[in-house]
Amino acid sequence: MDNFAHAVSLGLQHGVPLERFVEAFTFTRFGPAGAVEGDPAVHAATSLLDYAFRNLAANYLGRRDIPEAEIEESDTVGNGARDQSPLLPLDLPDEASPRARRRGLRVVAR
Repeated sequence: MDNFAHAVSLGLQHGVPLERFVEAFTFTRFGPAGAVEGDPAVHAATSLLDYAFRNLAANYLGRRDIPEAEIEESDTVGNGARDQSPLLPLDLPDEASPRARRRGLRVVAR
């Protein structure tokens, strides 16, 4: 988060409008997410980044037109069902040896 804050700071110092950052990072979804206590401008956020840029939009840009964040249950974030298996980049072979894994690979372009 510290490095991200530095990157945003450098962007602002070099002329990137705050509005562009607000558009890019509101509605970013990752945990923790939920109701916000103690900030009258932001009632809920979908992530820490979402909260930070909602707060900046309200306090520095005067924006009150950003729709409220809809908080989803943790098993519905992403594309849904809790019992879905994770997506793997490729199916792993049953044989665990490196030689057996190499046999299944082929060059598709040079």
